[in-house]
Amino acid sequence: MKRINKGKKSESGRGSLISIVVSLFLVAVAVGIAAGVRLYVRNKTYTGPETESVIESTESSEAEGEYLFIDENFEECYIMIYDVPSTGVWANLIPGVKTNESVELENGQIVQATECSTYENQMYYLLENGLYLDADASHAEPLASYTELEGYLAITYISSTGVKLRSWADFDADNVVGTVYVGNKVQVTAKVELMGGTSAYITDEGYYITTDTRYYNDYTSVPGEEDDSSSEEDVVESTDDMDSTQPE
Repeated sequence: MKRINKGKKSESGRGSLISIVVSLFLVAVAVGIAAGVRLYVRNKTYTGPETESVIESTESSEAEGEYLFIDENFEECYIMIYDVPSTGVWANLIPGVKTNESVELENGQIVQATECSTYENQMYYLLENGLYLDADASHAEPLASYTELEGYLAITYISSTGVKLRSWADFDADNVVGTVYVGNKVQVTAKVELMGGTSAYITDEGYYITTDTRYYNDYTSVPGEEDDSSSEEDVVESTDDMDSTQPE
């Protein structure tokens, strides 16, 4: 008869139990690692809606510096360009940025500003043509008034120096571009008044001439308004006391 050793059987069963426990532990660890990796990957990978949200947030952040802050109290006005430097005075499609769409402005040119805005701490006029003009430019002067006219001036000043035509409304600047003499008729399209009080007529050629009626008979009127002025034949041309006065 064979004798059975109970001690060895007990030790064998205990070893199997330990192996099962170790295996279960390893499986649990593997499952935990897999879950951790999956969670990590999910946190690093954006799904559709989340990606769109991030893109929109990025675009909004980048666009914050591109807004124009409009001055709600600004009133439309006309602006005279004057004393243009060699680098020019430019109206740009993008505020402060010269591109192929930019337009160079000329001496004496009148532009209309419909809006005033601030962009990157700089003020700009929005012109009626959709371009932006630097509002702080030293060569752009807002006008107190701009009035369209029709008619002409009949020069009566008898002098060899004549009456000067200028490229903008500054009668002290070195901006003389022509001269008219007694007997000449100067067609007029508008009258401007500067903030400082200086006024001038604009001729059909875009030049400026004094509004001092000592030098001519004025036959201008506002279009559509009844003209109460006398006809040229009814006006007595007087040149008394003019010899000692120089035209502007």
